[in-house]
Amino acid sequence: MINNFNSEQLSFKVIEFKTKPMEEEELRENKEVYADRVSRCKKYKNLSGAVDIEEKEYYDKLLEDPVNGCLIDNLYDFLNMTFGQDEDTNTFWDKILLPRAAIAFKYPLAKFDKSKVNLNALFFAFVQLFGLDIDYKKNFELGKNEKPFTDQIKDVDGICKVYKFRNIPYRVLSGRYKEYKNSGKKELALKALRMKLTIEKMLYNRMDTTALAEVAEILLENGVIDKSIQKIREGIYYIHPMNAEAVKFYCILMRALYEKKSFGQADNYCQKAIKCLDFHWGQYHPLHSTIYSILAFLIMKYKGDLQQAQSLYKASLICCNRALGPNHIHTAEVYMDFGRLFLKMGDKDKALVNFSKAFDIYEEGSLDRNNAPVANAALQIAVIKEAKREFKEALPYVRRAADVYLSLYGMTNEVYISSLWITVRILYGISPNDIV
Repeated sequence: MINNFNSEQLSFKVIEFKTKPMEEEELRENKEVYADRVSRCKKYKNLSGAVDIEEKEYYDKLLEDPVNGCLIDNLYDFLNMTFGQDEDTNTFWDKILLPRAAIAFKYPLAKFDKSKVNLNALFFAFVQLFGLDIDYKKNFELGKNEKPFTDQIKDVDGICKVYKFRNIPYRVLSGRYKEYKNSGKKELALKALRMKLTIEKMLYNRMDTTALAEVAEILLENGVIDKSIQKIREGIYYIHPMNAEAVKFYCILMRALYEKKSFGQADNYCQKAIKCLDFHWGQYHPLHSTIYSILAFLIMKYKGDLQQAQSLYKASLICCNRALGPNHIHTAEVYMDFGRLFLKMGDKDKALVNFSKAFDIYEEGSLDRNNAPVANAALQIAVIKEAKREFKEALPYVRRAADVYLSLYGMTNEVYISSLWITVRILYGISPNDIV
């Protein structure tokens, strides 16, 4: 059996890397597998006596730490195979990555084009998934040369043991923060989020940055500005500046700094958010539209610069039309913003045009026609038409709004009662013959 042993049997450089926590039994089995490889390694070295330097270094690492000894080397190999530029890389993409992606996403393989894949976004997803600590001070260019990665990995937080979390009710409660937030129960939402942060810290020794961003946003909405800024800066500490997750933190911080009249700092974080989006998705992503709309609202509210706000809303609308299309709900939201802007500028005709566009999109594009956005748009149209003494045209819109508010909020809700008063005013403006 020893005589038949050859170097081809040692082709085991690609060690399986576990991104999920290992159970004790699984970890023991893996150690046995690596120990077997080490034993074979020793036999081969003792028999041949002629091992090249690269193989010797590899074996020495494996002998020193059977489980993680060559993990870093294998990650370098995988990174260079994925983000390099040579014949092996192309083969790896054509024969392995793209076919598996086609199966996973149920997308025709023929339509996959490697040249259109955003390597920057893919790399950051890889770093996040495998828990890599990368030295970003060292230069590396993705897709430019054969081996872009040589010594940039500082540490890996991959193979680990985590005890099972048995208090399931606490985890369920912590996951209900969105439900509490959407229903206006902000204190309960904060308690759930703090519970979620504690669970992540105690179980996995990591910061749940998504939950931290939610905490910061709720604190900002509650007017606790300094505490919100503190949470935002804490979250930014745990995220790479060019990670897409940082965009939400930048936007919340931008709003908080405008509240404190720190306009220069706020604009700086706005630029960081846009730069991050450009890096990952180009110049026309729906989040670009969101950022432009947020900034336009802040400038209009705190600076009173309606012209600059108008320019930003135009940029937001362009992004929506190019990324989502003219009939998307988000596009309708921008038309609503435009309508409110033109009302502040005193141009009711342009405001009416934009509110009407939003109303049409909401009516045609919503799965549930009884929703608050369609009612809000209808009410704005009714109020403008009432001001122009177009009472007959205004009546169906105000009735539409009142019906939606009644179904959503009930008879005692302030918004519904307000819509009823507007209905009474419009009916009063219509002659008896028109009512009939």
